[in-house]
Amino acid sequence: MSMYLGIDEAGRGAVIGPLVMAGVEGTKEVIEKLKNLNVKDSKQLTPSQRLNLYDKINELAKAVYIEIAYPPEIDKWVFNKNLNKLEEQMAINIIKKSKASVVIIDSFSANALSIASRLQQIFKDKKIIVEHKADEKYVIVGAASIIAKVTRDWHISKLGEEVGSGYPSDPRTREFLHKHLQDKSMYGHIRHSWETIEKMKKKGNQKTLFF
Repeated sequence: MSMYLGIDEAGRGAVIGPLVMAGVEGTKEVIEKLKNLNVKDSKQLTPSQRLNLYDKINELAKAVYIEIAYPPEIDKWVFNKNLNKLEEQMAINIIKKSKASVVIIDSFSANALSIASRLQQIFKDKKIIVEHKADEKYVIVGAASIIAKVTRDWHISKLGEEVGSGYPSDPRTREFLHKHLQDKSMYGHIRHSWETIEKMKKKGNQKTLFF
């Protein structure tokens, strides 16, 4: 019986909190059950729907795998212009743990074929599929997107304060950053390699110099 592994991530573009990549493993029978539960891309679900499905996915899946990269590690990769390499390594870590013969990944790079080719060279005994919007096309990848999103949200909730979406365009996120940028206890939760943070630091330095 063929086993499938869906892989997706949450938080790539966020300026606050971890990057979470999840893998959900299941047979065609499991995938059909997930489909009947209306499992789909996490972005198409409400927070309460995601939480409810999170538990059901964990119950039905043959296995669930999670890889987490925290801001200090992310910063190292971004400063070396290699965020895609970090995600590729996280995907490799998940695939190595899985017994699935078919691996489907929501592409984290503009060049999905290049990722697929490299991974296929490593995992010659598996069929590797890397596609854009795979979380919308494949239920098993949608399930992985839910696991990744709920896991990331849980980590964000541990900050004990409203941070919004964690993305630079969110006014609530920017408010949190203005408040805590100099807060040492929050240092490891903020991605200092992001352009948003660099601009805020420059403005802060200017105020210190001229006011």
